[in-house]
Amino acid sequence: SMKIKHILFVLLLSTLIWSCSEVGPKINLAQTDRVVLVEEFTGVQCVNCPDGSKKLQEVLDVHGDKLVTISIHGGGFAVPLPESHYDFKTDDGNELLPYLNAPNNGPIGYPSAIINRKWFAGQQDRMLFLNEWAGFIAAELQEAPKVRIDMTKNYNTTNRELQVDLDLFFFEAIDNDVNISIVITEDDIVDYQKDTNGKVPDYVHKHVLRDVITTNYRGDLVASNVPANGSYSFNYKYVLPDTWHSENCHIVAFVNRNDGGTLDVLQATQAHLE
Repeated sequence: SMKIKHILFVLLLSTLIWSCSEVGPKINLAQTDRVVLVEEFTGVQCVNCPDGSKKLQEVLDVHGDKLVTISIHGGGFAVPLPESHYDFKTDDGNELLPYLNAPNNGPIGYPSAIINRKWFAGQQDRMLFLNEWAGFIAAELQEAPKVRIDMTKNYNTTNRELQVDLDLFFFEAIDNDVNISIVITEDDIVDYQKDTNGKVPDYVHKHVLRDVITTNYRGDLVASNVPANGSYSFNYKYVLPDTWHSENCHIVAFVNRNDGGTLDVLQATQAHLE
């Protein structure tokens, strides 16, 4: 009868709704948990780099906490202007330029960035120009994280000492060396920047790499041949220079493969210093 058919339809619809509500969150959890690292190459004398900063902000507006960004000032473009108040160059940044951009000695053009330190299929190297960033970021966000990073920190505003504790838990085995890196970035530094119209005196620099606080720019070895369900703990102490505004600083931590040719980032995280 029509009444029985109606009851069966309602039961079927209820089953479908219940099934969707069960399956949906499981898919979303894996995507939500993935955090992608973007390392941008920039400099105060690079007239096109403000376009890179705008593009970086666009992808941050879309993905929010799913992205961690580091702006590396290195090479000739990073030499301060005569009017500059600060020098954003770092030894680590200068080391990272050839390390991340191999086989080149540095970016062959600016603005450019490397996504999860990955060499994507069909690319000449790891470096990507800004029109390519959004697509590769979206693709990486679909990958399930291979490790969980639990980071706790304590910052003493009096003596400016930072303590960072990291606990790593691997969801699957990794068959080569794995490294952990911790860096400090600073936002909202107002200083000169060149653009296509000249020199901008009140440009707001964001995500500026201040220092790598692991042993060196390559990070510290977690282990070789990490087993599934492997867990590791690290702790670091660091004293912030007086010239940095600690309220604008972030602690960034990420885990990546390190077998020479493969540097893929497995997971990243960040937290406000204060």
